[in-house]
Amino acid sequence: QQDLRDKAPITYQTFLDKGIDLSQDAIEIAPLVQSLNGGIKIDENAATTVPGLFAAGEASGGVHGADRPGGNNLADSQVFGYRGGQAAARFAVERSGDLIPAESGQILSIDSGTDDKLEDIYSAIDAALMVVRNKKHLDLLLNRIGSYRDSHDIRDVATDNVLLVAEMIAKSALLREESRGIHYREDFPETNKSYNRATLVRRDDEGDMEAIFE
Repeated sequence: QQDLRDKAPITYQTFLDKGIDLSQDAIEIAPLVQSLNGGIKIDENAATTVPGLFAAGEASGGVHGADRPGGNNLADSQVFGYRGGQAAARFAVERSGDLIPAESGQILSIDSGTDDKLEDIYSAIDAALMVVRNKKHLDLLLNRIGSYRDSHDIRDVATDNVLLVAEMIAKSALLREESRGIHYREDFPETNKSYNRATLVRRDDEGDMEAIFE
């Protein structure tokens, strides 16, 4: 009991207030996504490969490597938020033009809600991209994403983003036939030194998504 109080005092007391003593009572737990290590490729000033677009925090990738030490997200956001803000200000000062493009009305009118028929996709994501990964479930997820795109007229941003991010992560996980950091492949449980490179996902000349090692 004292060990729980010392290591997780807020969690322990919260459960205790609800009548659950974590030192004695059994509870059911399940994995939950806490943070994202991948993201948009940035340089030392948080600039992306798109001129004028800057990213920081969990929107950016490559800062933490194969795993994120506890508490580093705050430092990451502070450092690259500051650097990105400074760089964005310099970028804006050096350019002139309308602050709000004519196309903004079209962008703002796009539906931002999520399609309510994504249950199968979410189930496939949970099976393929959580703690334990393997080729079978990764292939199944990619097949379901492809089938969904073929059979639905996707008009909302959120649904398109769910499919896009899931596809990027799945293709990256398939490409990396090893286990490293928080990426665990049960069909490739060992770390392979030949994969000591970052994974980059991009569109090829035909507009198709490809995952490569950088």
